[in-house]
Amino acid sequence: MKEKIGVWIDHRKAWIVIPAGKKGVNSNIMQLEPGIEEHTHVAKGVRTDITPGSNDRTAEDNHQRNIQEQLARYYDRVIENMTEAQYILIFGPGQAKAELKNRIRSQKPTWSIPEVEPADRMTSQEIVARIMQYQPYKTMSA
Repeated sequence: MKEKIGVWIDHRKAWIVIPAGKKGVNSNIMQLEPGIEEHTHVAKGVRTDITPGSNDRTAEDNHQRNIQEQLARYYDRVIENMTEAQYILIFGPGQAKAELKNRIRSQKPTWSIPEVEPADRMTSQEIVARIMQYQPYKTMSA
């Protein structure tokens, strides 16, 4: 089992970093993309054959459900490419980091609970540097 791994994630991209070497030069770095199809938007004032009402809501609900299914598959791919580690750090902007944490907890209950922290967009070098300097929160025994 590795000591620590890190994942920078948002809904467009994930970087998985498994540190190796003193300065992270030999780290295993993997980039994944979700492949989520874009929502097509009908511009205001454009005439369509769809009458307003329940059909619109149903189409939007179906689209939202489809996006959620695609995100679930994306998170599963991220988890498949991770290795079990004593400490897991998930960071990035937005909600994807918390969604991935919840997915890990439901899919891999034997893994340690990931730490989550906010982060802005970062280069791959900044992501590796953040993982290398990551000091896990360790509980003190009495």
